[in-house]
Amino acid sequence: MSKNVKTIKELADELGTNKTRISRIINKNSIPTQKIKNKIVLEDNSVSLIRQYLKNETQQQNETQQQNERNKTEQ
Repeated sequence: MSKNVKTIKELADELGTNKTRISRIINKNSIPTQKIKNKIVLEDNSVSLIRQYLKNETQQQNETQQQNERNKTEQ
């Protein structure tokens, strides 16, 4: 693969997740992809969008968990 693109598997391995999760993010958010030699690849801008989505998702999960913990201690 070219230096400026990554396959879904390469990105999933790098981010410690799986191909299915990356594919769902791509489809849900209409993130642009290309097909090279029968493989779906992502350019740098698409990789950045996926990273940002995962970062936001993690922050939301952390905030929800913290709120749940606060609610438990208030009871």
